Order: sequence, then structure tokens, then C-alpha cells
Amino acid sequence: MAYLNSYVKKMLEEHPHGEEFKSISNLCNTSGTPYNYREESLGKSIAANILSLLISGTMGMGPMERKSQRKHDANEKAAEKTLELIKILDKSENSQWLATYMVDEGARDCEKVIKIFKNFLLDCNQ
Repeated sequence: MAYLNSYVKKMLEEHPHGEEFKSISNLCNTSGTPYNYREESLGKSIAANILSLLISGTMGMGPMERKSQRKHDANEKAAEKTLELIKILDKSENSQWLATYMVDEGARDCEKVIKIFKNFLLDCNQ
């Protein structure tokens, strides 16, 4: 489903927790890759560090690892903020609409946040 930006903006402005939704969406869409370098195999990590040491003479994270870490950290923060939002969120039509938006587009590749909003929507329909 495609959402009209002006309508999304209006819904966020009118909702009492619109700023929280916006903040979560911004965190989910932080530049980087969804790949979490921490889940990288030990052999690959060691090889990357040795290569980094040989090339630059220093050991540590390269640009891709920093980008992955930034994305990972932003996704974790977004999930935390989403859990806090769900605790205070009402089950109104507007809240459900914004939750659906977050599942469809607002949270993009932030799977934890998408799952939390999907569970909220399931709870609303019971």
C-alpha cells in the first residue's frame, strides 16, 4: 500500500503520540544496512580484522562495520521506544492506522518494530 506523505504527516501531527511514531520511524530508517556484524562468524571477523590490520596498520571497525553497528543500534533503540509507546497507546482508529502504516512503510526493515506493531494490531482485533 502506498501512503500519501501529506496524509501521513497530518495523521502524525494530530495524534497525541505522533512524535513518538515519527521518532521510531526515523530510527528504523537510519542509514546503514540491516546486517548485524555481531552475528558475523568468528572466522570472517578475524579475517576482516587481519586484513584491516595489514591494509591500514590499525585494528578495528571499518566503514561497513560502523554502518552496520549504527543501523543495529538504531533498530534496537526503535524497538525499545516502540515497546514504551505500545504501553500507553490507545486502540483508537487513528492509532491502528498509524500502527498499520508503521508495519507497511514506517518501520521498513526494522523487523522487531514491525513485529511489535503487528502484535498490537492483533490485540486490537480481539
